[in-house]
Amino acid sequence: MTTVDAQAAPTEPSLRLAELRSATARLRTRAGSDTERWLLLGGAVLVPLGLVLVVLGYWGASHAPRVIQQIPYLVSGGLLGLALVFAGGFSYFAWWLTRIIREQSRLSERVDSQTDALVAELSGLRAELRQLAGAATSAPQLVSTRGGELVHRPTCRVVAGRGDLRVATAGPACKVCQPET
Repeated sequence: MTTVDAQAAPTEPSLRLAELRSATARLRTRAGSDTERWLLLGGAVLVPLGLVLVVLGYWGASHAPRVIQQIPYLVSGGLLGLALVFAGGFSYFAWWLTRIIREQSRLSERVDSQTDALVAELSGLRAELRQLAGAATSAPQLVSTRGGELVHRPTCRVVAGRGDLRVATAGPACKVCQPET
């Protein structure tokens, strides 16, 4: 009963953590889209409004005969309009940057998931290679007959099919298979 509890304990927190991450991602996405909408809307309203104020300020200043009468048009129309155009431009720029950051984040998550998949595949291949290497080293590399002194490879045609083979570590090499001793 304690082994079942020990196995169930690690899975429940990991499931809860996964649920928390997915809920957090949904919250972040929803807030990010609202922010993007406001930035785009701000740019879409401020730039044309600023341009209209600049044109109205020019029109008013061009029809005023004295310089003292042109200053209010310059301040209210020209400078305020220019400020609104810059604010709208920065709003568009911020909207563009948030789009780029969102795309980079999506691509980064994709690369991370692909990297995790590659790591899992490579670790599986590494385990298979270790098993193959272990099987290759567990097989006898050199053999000799019970009464013989020559060392052969297990695939040598001189000793192939014989049942009285033993593992050999050293001795004179067979001239047919020429094993490395």
